[in-house]
Amino acid sequence: MTQYSQTGTWLDIGPVDQIPQGRARTLPVRGGVEIAVFHTMDNQFYALANQCPHKQGPLSQGIVHGSVVTCHQIPQGRARTLPVRGGVEIAVFHTMDNQFYALANQCPHKQGPLSQGIVHGSVVTCPLHNWNISLKTGKALGEDEGCVPTIPLKVEAGRLFLLREAVVPAPAKAAA
Repeated sequence: MTQYSQTGTWLDIGPVDQIPQGRARTLPVRGGVEIAVFHTMDNQFYALANQCPHKQGPLSQGIVHGSVVTCHQIPQGRARTLPVRGGVEIAVFHTMDNQFYALANQCPHKQGPLSQGIVHGSVVTCPLHNWNISLKTGKALGEDEGCVPTIPLKVEAGRLFLLREAVVPAPAKAAA
C-alpha cells in the first residue's frame, strides 16, 4: 500500500457537506485511476482508488460503514459483516434467490456469528449449535426460542442501504 506525506499540492474536492455521511463521491484523474472520496458514518474522510481489488468493481458503489468500505457484491448464499462502533456487528445476507437481509450478527442462543452460518432459503443456520434463524423476522425456528434484531435494508439501483437510525446509536441526551 502506498502512503503519501502530508506535503505537496492539495486538490480541492469541494465543501464537506457535498458528500453525505455513508456515501462516496468520485473524482476523475487525468491519465490515472478514478478516485473515490468516502465520508464515513463516524464523520471521517478517506480517498482511495475507485477499484475493488477483488473483482475490480467500483468501491464508490459499496457500503460505507465506519472507516471500512465493502465491495457492493456479496456472493449469493453468503454474508458480509459490518462493524458498528458502540453497537452489535451487523451481518448482511444475500440469499440464493437474490434477496438481501440484515441482522445483528449474534445468534440468540449463545451469540454465535450468524454470518458464518449456512444460508438456505430465507434462513441461516448458526454455525455453533445449528439453530435456524429466519432472515425475514430474526426469530428462531422450530422448537428453539429467541429472536435476533433485524435491520431495515433496501436495494436501490444495485446499492444496499441500511436504515441509519437502526445502525447508528442515537446521541445521548444532555442532562437538564
